[in-house]
Amino acid sequence: MKHDNTNILNLYELIMQLPDDAVGIWEFFRKNTQNALDIYRWFIETLCLLGARPVRGNAADTNSDYDWIPLLEFGTDPKQIAINITNQILDVSENMPDELEKVLYGIWFAIPELYEFTDNPTLCKKYTELQRNISNQTIEEVIIKNVEKFVEGIYEDDELVKILYHTITLNEIFSTNDDTFYKTPSDTENFMYRNLIVILQMADVINKQSGKWVKDTSFGDTPEDITKNIIKKWKTSGRIPEINFAFPQFYTML
Repeated sequence: MKHDNTNILNLYELIMQLPDDAVGIWEFFRKNTQNALDIYRWFIETLCLLGARPVRGNAADTNSDYDWIPLLEFGTDPKQIAINITNQILDVSENMPDELEKVLYGIWFAIPELYEFTDNPTLCKKYTELQRNISNQTIEEVIIKNVEKFVEGIYEDDELVKILYHTITLNEIFSTNDDTFYKTPSDTENFMYRNLIVILQMADVINKQSGKWVKDTSFGDTPEDITKNIIKKWKTSGRIPEINFAFPQFYTML
């Protein structure tokens, strides 16, 4: 699902905050319409595909060294987490509107290095056991660095005056990291999948036709299909395909 450029930038900004702190669902709250719920689901699913999970603040728990605790009641699958949270928002807004603010301020999202792990099978590693590359980055932080490449803010006197959009290639996605996350073909496929499935929530595959950048639909229409077909091309050719990606704003404003 693609949304307009404002929503893409809102999601981009949320992702940029993840290495430093949890982000709250209230930060992308809009009027509670069906269209807004679609946006919530898109935001939440993308954050979870990146590796974030819904969490609650941990100020009251003095037995933990972590600031955030996972909210396991929403599930572990990104799509299901997004559906469960937006359904709760809709239910509370319709039946207990006075409680809506409390719900919105009670759900946050954090990447693994920021929250406490439990004995849940999908959340079982401890902070010190998280796999890191030679730059001490987890795979979530590498994905965030790749998303960051699409947008550049130009500042004058600490004030944003212009936003520049850029293309990036599949090879550039891999160049962000040493080989920590892709020592084997299986590792490479996982690294490619985890990066592409997030990037393609916001960006499109593009190519040049008659000297102009245009959207390339040859790999499919959905992030899942495009990711699957790019991986298939890599497996068939045995090398990283030459593919360009950009946010829609990049090629639509040329």
